[in-house]
Amino acid sequence: MGLPPLGTRLSLPALVGEKLKLKPGETVTVNILKPLAPGKWAVGIRGSVFPARSSVDLTAGDVLKALISVEQGRIVLRLVSEEQTVLARALLAEGLPADELTLLIVGTLVKNSLKIDEQVILRIKSLLGELKGDSKRLSRLMGLVLSKGISLSGNGIKALIELLDFGGREEQRREKKKKREHPPLSVTTAEVMDAFSEAIESMLARPASSLAVFNHLHRPDSDGQWIVLPFNLDREAFSVHGTLRLKIDPGSGRMQTLVLSVADGGEKRLSFLLIPLGTGYRLTVYSNHAHLIGTRLSTFHEQVERLHTLGVQCHEMVESDVTFDGFEPDEEDFGYRHVDMEG
Repeated sequence: MGLPPLGTRLSLPALVGEKLKLKPGETVTVNILKPLAPGKWAVGIRGSVFPARSSVDLTAGDVLKALISVEQGRIVLRLVSEEQTVLARALLAEGLPADELTLLIVGTLVKNSLKIDEQVILRIKSLLGELKGDSKRLSRLMGLVLSKGISLSGNGIKALIELLDFGGREEQRREKKKKREHPPLSVTTAEVMDAFSEAIESMLARPASSLAVFNHLHRPDSDGQWIVLPFNLDREAFSVHGTLRLKIDPGSGRMQTLVLSVADGGEKRLSFLLIPLGTGYRLTVYSNHAHLIGTRLSTFHEQVERLHTLGVQCHEMVESDVTFDGFEPDEEDFGYRHVDMEG
């Protein structure tokens, strides 16, 4: 049956923490023993057996490794990988909390080859509390900003993070304020491309900004340089906004990754991730729209066939962009998935 899906909750009796003397930051092994009733299971933790409730079916015989934390006086168990277990132990050894958010932030710092600094962790937590959006995606964006040598303490850092987060919410707010009284008109591909070119040229003509600094900087030891170009296409027939993101090789100038994210005034978003292969390209489509997520690209037969003739291999279906940061896919998205289990 495999691992439970993301978001699974496992509720344990309050006495479990007291009896087993569970401490935040420690990891425990949870053995799924047998079903007791619909939604209720017998689980083994440190040699003791307890009843547990789950919102999804579990599989008897599964052995799950979980991280212990306490939230609002309740025990929280979260399924973790072996790598996260090592991180948790390292944090505890340094006197730092090994809660879920700290592990997430530290994982981001490690991925970007950055020093694990308590003040940086606290600053990221503070920004996550002020910004709206998925904590995992936003923390990855902050790691990218730090990797370019940009401090998170500047006055414009929140605006920069919002711009990097699928084009910025300022663009969305401006679109919401506009009342379009005319009916939608037909529009040609050429008209869209002309408007797109104008939007990019207009953005490039803007005076220096934190985004311009971000685009200019790159680490000598990095595998590529990211450049982000927000755009706002406002025409009589259509109005959308988004970002074009390019990862290039600073030496050769060759494209390593291209991401085009487009959203309408209602915040329905599509992102197209194009990565060069040895021969041809691979395309993955992401969306935040429930009706599009899980849609097989083969549904758009004509468009997919055109892409195939251009040497583009398409991912099988539209993926959710909840953890996609708009730059590179999360390695966990198509592999190991962690599970939140709360009791």
